[in-house]
Amino acid sequence: MAIKGQDQTTASSSTRGKTEAGYSSGASAPSHGADVDWNVEDRYWRENFPSRSYYENSVQYTDYQPAYRYGTDLYNRYGGKRYEDIKESDLRQGWERMKESAALSWDKAKHAVRDAYERLFNR
Repeated sequence: MAIKGQDQTTASSSTRGKTEAGYSSGASAPSHGADVDWNVEDRYWRENFPSRSYYENSVQYTDYQPAYRYGTDLYNRYGGKRYEDIKESDLRQGWERMKESAALSWDKAKHAVRDAYERLFNR
């Protein structure tokens, strides 16, 4: 994942957005045609994360942000699938690979990841 050490709130070009959405260089866009604007998603989650059932007031948005970004990245990759049809072991492995800059363990992050994915899937 391309989250490591970058503030994703400034991504603006469509090329940069696709790279940061988790496509490795040379990979094509997802076949379902999703073109998710991370800036829109980031604003939504920044405003709404405290209302979520998994929210802990000791955890700041900057801690949840990589999980929301990962959920968005997953949607870009698997957007045609229901979240529950993606193997949890694959989800966990992906989180473990990219979480170097994230404070949350998978057990805490997975709720925000799913929330971000399903927000996009259900729109």
